[in-house]
Amino acid sequence: MHYYFAPMEGVTGAVYRRTHHEFFSGVDKYFMPFITPTTNEKLTPRQKRDVLPEYNEGVPAVPQLLTKSAADCIWAVNALHDLCLLYTSPSPRD
Repeated sequence: MHYYFAPMEGVTGAVYRRTHHEFFSGVDKYFMPFITPTTNEKLTPRQKRDVLPEYNEGVPAVPQLLTKSAADCIWAVNALHDLCLLYTSPSPRD
């Protein structure tokens, strides 16, 4: 059985995920709160701080995108790739 940790906006940020992962074993993936890309093509300081690898070290954290625009999705995927955050498995269910 796999256990996935669902986010709660404003509560389960990087500090919470790291602390939970340190004290409670058994969670296979920690899903981050949704990143909602906009046309300005820039992650907010809060979004960036929450997804940076140094804030999620040792935690199997998975970023999530929520957008209705293909163009916004593409720039956000590239931004996450540049931060080395993309999940590289063929399927997030693997």
